[in-house]
Amino acid sequence: MKNRSFLTILILSLLLFFPSCCSLYMGNRPAAGNPSTFNAEEAAGTVVVNFGDSITHGVLSADYVGNLRDEFPEYTFINAGVNGELAWNLLQRADDVIACDPDYITILAGSNDVLATLSPMRMRSYQKKHGIPVEANISWYRENLEALVDLLKTGTEADIVLLSLPPVGEDPESLPYKRAAEYSAVVRETAEARDCAYLPLNEEMDTILKKKAKPEALPFDPDSNSALYRAVLKHYSFNRSWNDISDSNHLTLLTDNIHLNEEGAALVSGLIGEYLISHPPSVR
Repeated sequence: MKNRSFLTILILSLLLFFPSCCSLYMGNRPAAGNPSTFNAEEAAGTVVVNFGDSITHGVLSADYVGNLRDEFPEYTFINAGVNGELAWNLLQRADDVIACDPDYITILAGSNDVLATLSPMRMRSYQKKHGIPVEANISWYRENLEALVDLLKTGTEADIVLLSLPPVGEDPESLPYKRAAEYSAVVRETAEARDCAYLPLNEEMDTILKKKAKPEALPFDPDSNSALYRAVLKHYSFNRSWNDISDSNHLTLLTDNIHLNEEGAALVSGLIGEYLISHPPSVR
């Protein structure tokens, strides 16, 4: 009887421990084609840097940068996404992007800035893991995003393209959802003030979710990463697609209320692809 109880406890412990370890491993794995691996001599003539957090990194989320590589093989796409980062972190490593001398830079960052305001636990985690020096708020986000754009415009001749943020959660009436829209308004205002292109990802996803969001959708828990851990385990250990994981949580565009499924990633790559087609290098 004691052996059976011990075995039960061991199995339950592994079930709780393994997903977090799997997520940690995948989160720390560098993105394919990141700035440190860039070789200008081997690159195609047109270089695009996709700058952002885990949604750009594409190992905890469907890979929109991979979509772009498939659609535009004549371009070189550099994945400058790092999991867990806030806009302030992107500002600290902007020199890595500038060193690639890109023709285009897309910026999709701010989801973690939003999450930090929703949970003191997450804020402490960002401070510990990513060196965040202050309590995050929307004014600080605006300050960092503006400084990032200014630095990239000064250091490169690239087209700077800003994307608004995916919603947090899929309930249009919830605080996390509305806060992501508020931060997206900062993105739009920054693009207008800095004469940058603006791609309305939040607005497109909002339109879809207001038509398709499911009442039984997994609720967003600001203090827990359990939905992320389960999604990572299902995807990498059981070969479940991000769309399948999303469906199991009764979500439409997100897998765990933060990261994108394949449909959500296709919206991102579609917006960026449309911009590249309408603003080719020859007429920039």
